[in-house]
Amino acid sequence: MRAITGVSALSGAMNGHRSVTLRRESFAAATRKGGKEGHDPSVARIDRLISAAGAVALALSAFYFAPIVGSIFLK
Repeated sequence: MRAITGVSALSGAMNGHRSVTLRRESFAAATRKGGKEGHDPSVARIDRLISAAGAVALALSAFYFAPIVGSIFLK
């Protein structure tokens, strides 16, 4: 698979590199490298709490705006 690293109207490459080859091995290596940084469990817990709070806010806003949007489409 090839990925375009830049968009230009001019043909030619900047610094001699026109595209990069993406491989599954390089993606797996990058994923492992990011996971090795190591966050303590409290960061993961806070991340889950923030995600849950966002889901609750999204659900409440859907319930709040549902009658308004419904009345618009029923007219």
